[in-house]
Amino acid sequence: MTEVFYSEMAIYYAQQGYSTYILDRRETNIPVNETDFSYMENWKIDEHLSDTYDGISVSRIHTAIISSEPVENIEVTAIGHSHGALILTAYAASEYEDLSSGSVDRIVPVDIVVKYDPELSELIQSQAQEFDIITKSMENGTYNATNMAIMMQIANLALTDPEGRSFVNNNFTNRQIFRLMASQTYTFYARPYTPNYHYWSGDLNRLCYVDEDRLLNLTLAGGAVPHTPKHLDRYMAGLMGNMDGYEIDCSKIDSPVLYIGFGGGFGDYGSWWYKNEVGRINGRVTSMNWNNQGHCSIALDYNSPELWALINSWIKIIRYNKL
Repeated sequence: MTEVFYSEMAIYYAQQGYSTYILDRRETNIPVNETDFSYMENWKIDEHLSDTYDGISVSRIHTAIISSEPVENIEVTAIGHSHGALILTAYAASEYEDLSSGSVDRIVPVDIVVKYDPELSELIQSQAQEFDIITKSMENGTYNATNMAIMMQIANLALTDPEGRSFVNNNFTNRQIFRLMASQTYTFYARPYTPNYHYWSGDLNRLCYVDEDRLLNLTLAGGAVPHTPKHLDRYMAGLMGNMDGYEIDCSKIDSPVLYIGFGGGFGDYGSWWYKNEVGRINGRVTSMNWNNQGHCSIALDYNSPELWALINSWIKIIRYNKL
């Protein structure tokens, strides 16, 4: 997802008095007709952490300028969603966060799994298999994932030819396939992250909580990124699959943490690591499961502002206690 999806959320926080910035990932500006992705070979997690450092440092300096405050007085709250939550969590445990201009005062990772509860052996093994498949694909020279490109193709047909028969399954119309992909996402994954994982809540007849036409238009107007780096997917699978060399040092995450899971996304599956691993060392970890809505419900749902307000309330409580 890009700033197209998150702009209303950013505006909300700006209206609450925050200096607000959206950090798009580096693949955002890759042309849709790109065919050579060899440069993604080196887009490992550290590249994303370095980008995050640059974004936090620049936003801190810019906020200091417009507020006439010393740079060292600027506090940063970082909110990350999905892959963004994964990057943010890794960042909080990295050397970049130790640098004064890149420090983060509190983090809000939204709907992600870093590590599963060890009892969920089937899900762990499934992601270990996913890791191996991605690794083999990259060894064969494929460094970009095409999931989003396919989703954009389906979204385009759902918007421009909603009653046409879908190329995915001609028993359904283009709009119906889009709804199924959004509300029963787990059926489109060979190895779903959670048993009921889905982007938005709904069924064959409609999507709940979100305006379908608006969602489709934003997806096709720069909201979705067609070419994403496999390195990030492999990093995620490596963490969830307990692969050797893939671990985030929870002892280094010492800032206040608010983990939010969605009932239809990663939900409590994601909260386990934050509560039991980070929370074992860091006494300022809060975890909540917000509604039985889909993985993407942070931004466009009719009731998304309720979630933004909950995050804002947590920030104010943390800041008050600090003072």
